[in-house]
Amino acid sequence: MSEMDAVTGATGDGESEPGALDDPLPSVSTPSVSTPSAIPPPPLIPTLPNQRAAPVGSSDPASSAGQPSTSPPRAQRAYRSEQARAKSVYRRANPWWRRALRGVIGLGLLAGAAMLVYLGVGLAQDFLGRDRLPTAGTEVPDIGSASFQITSTAPSPAIDGTLSIDFNTLAFEFVGTPGGSQEGLQVRSPDGATTYVRTTGSDWRTAGPADAIAGALQSAIPYLLHVDGPDAVLENRLRQGSVELIDQVNEGVDDNELRRYVLELDTDNYSANWPLQWNDYQRDVVPAIQVARSVPVTISLDEDNVVVRLDAEQSNWAWERLTYSTIGISIADPTRV
Repeated sequence: MSEMDAVTGATGDGESEPGALDDPLPSVSTPSVSTPSAIPPPPLIPTLPNQRAAPVGSSDPASSAGQPSTSPPRAQRAYRSEQARAKSVYRRANPWWRRALRGVIGLGLLAGAAMLVYLGVGLAQDFLGRDRLPTAGTEVPDIGSASFQITSTAPSPAIDGTLSIDFNTLAFEFVGTPGGSQEGLQVRSPDGATTYVRTTGSDWRTAGPADAIAGALQSAIPYLLHVDGPDAVLENRLRQGSVELIDQVNEGVDDNELRRYVLELDTDNYSANWPLQWNDYQRDVVPAIQVARSVPVTISLDEDNVVVRLDAEQSNWAWERLTYSTIGISIADPTRV
């Protein structure tokens, strides 16, 4: 009898044995268990000393020996700060040649800006200086001799001709303008004291009271000697509220360029506030100048700041400096020629 038969208590012919259970137990299926094949044992792994592996690239001997390491943690050594990384990126993105090129360009821009500023300042100075009086205290060369073309009438000395003067000896020679009111008239003074006069075709003679030209020349010469530079016409006290610049014009080119100043003098204010200087002005600068609120005077300066023209319309006093030199001239005595 098989094991199953023993459990169920059945015989081979299907009848139950005495003492067998009337209700047999339900059948239970037994899972089939396959006998596993032989599995090789796992490989033997040798046991290593209990120590931490040193970080990659570490050269700390204490860490290699299993002792506590004194090096900073790996996180601190492996990662840089944001600032350090930014600097590194900047250096890589901006090599030295690129930085040098930017520096050169920057210097060029600065130089260009400086040039523009310089030109702008110069233009501004020129613009502001268009209508300015001549600079006070301007130096002028020492004049030893000069020749003048004088055209003046009363109330100033009546003179119409060319006058040459030695500034040291005061010797002079005058020749009337051809076609003018004093045509053919000649006057000489070899020493500035004795005066000789003649007309064309006549002999030289000593000037007398009837020779008005001699007296006119003697009175005009001090004015011509005194006015050399702009300070003679525009003295300091006059500049203090008694002169107005009406216009300033440049005439000629290069060495022949002249600066012409059209002025209006307030001799009323000047004479009231500075009477001593006003007396000197009448004696040395403009003859027969009158007291008035507006007296027109025009002067022209050359490149050496020498007054080469003066025109005082109110007193009919006008002259032009034709030539001047630092060397004196000699005027021959006509009675000894």
